[in-house]
Amino acid sequence: GLDTSMRRIVREIGAARIPVVVWVGPSGSRAASAGCVIGLAAPILAMAPGTNIGAAHPVSIGGGTIDSVLGGKILQDAEAYVTALARQRGRNETWARDAVRKSVSASAEDALRLGVADLLAADLATLVAAIDGRTVRTASGSVTLDLAGHPLEERPRDWRTNMLALLNDPNVAYLLLLLGLYGLFFELANPGALFPGIFGVLSLTIGLYALSNLPVNIAGLLLLLSGMAMLLLEIKVVSHGLLSLGGVTALLLGSLFLFESPSPVFRVSLSVILPAVLLTTAFFLFLIGKGLAAQRQSPATGSSSLVGRVAEARTRLAPGGSVFVDGSHWRAKAPPDVVVDPGQLVRILSVDRLTLNVRPEGSSPVPGELS
Repeated sequence: GLDTSMRRIVREIGAARIPVVVWVGPSGSRAASAGCVIGLAAPILAMAPGTNIGAAHPVSIGGGTIDSVLGGKILQDAEAYVTALARQRGRNETWARDAVRKSVSASAEDALRLGVADLLAADLATLVAAIDGRTVRTASGSVTLDLAGHPLEERPRDWRTNMLALLNDPNVAYLLLLLGLYGLFFELANPGALFPGIFGVLSLTIGLYALSNLPVNIAGLLLLLSGMAMLLLEIKVVSHGLLSLGGVTALLLGSLFLFESPSPVFRVSLSVILPAVLLTTAFFLFLIGKGLAAQRQSPATGSSSLVGRVAEARTRLAPGGSVFVDGSHWRAKAPPDVVVDPGQLVRILSVDRLTLNVRPEGSSPVPGELS
């Protein structure tokens, strides 16, 4: 846990006017690192069989190394801190120092024997029965526990705490960044849509907040952003696939290097990275394919869209006259020595300003004409 959060919890335990009991359980649980310090600070520390406590040596977030000078200061500070807590609660000061300096750990039975834990309790009911009648020193003075006949009331974490815990997941932070970039992309592609832009800004903001609590590798973040930028540029710039290849590579490497930590807990899972990269790549390749297909299509508006269409002669073309196409009358001109009668179909060969160059439908093209 974070040192600042741990110290705040310890301060609240010390200032509490009601007895605070820390129970390490059920079996298989542990109170390590910050949990060990919180346990030492409690007026009563109980442990279930099959649990352990200790390993409170300070480390950097993500498990990385700390500068030797700074590390020495942090170690000395942590050692003095746990010694003071152990002395205040009448616990084994030597063991507390070793838990910080040497990362020693103790099972529930050993912790009881060494004077670290106060009692063993397999479950909460056993714990309540064991501490009933015990006198505990609090900030308001000594209090004798009277617990017999009182029901247990559980208070689970509230939604805010659950939300913050979720945001500290590297997988969630990574997906929020991608969703934010997607939202901004759709807003820029469709200005005024609003929802994609609002969604993108919110996702990016929450994602960046999540990154503030995680060991972010700046190079990985830049690679991730560069990959998305190159995929976007592929839509506008003709690179014959080079930008797409570079974008996919940068996106994959940025995803892998986004968090700098030897611990898998602080890294994005491959089961999240691979689908995200593949879906993003497929999405942009789909857009690129649609864009290229649109470029190959004939114009659907403007005078150039009339080339190749069939019109109906409304007057005699000898060679000039009038034709009707797409609900409009146009001046038209047939090839020399060709006469087109009214009502006859003609094919439009080209557009010269406001005049259509045509030839009779079904006739062989004159040399030099478009077929």
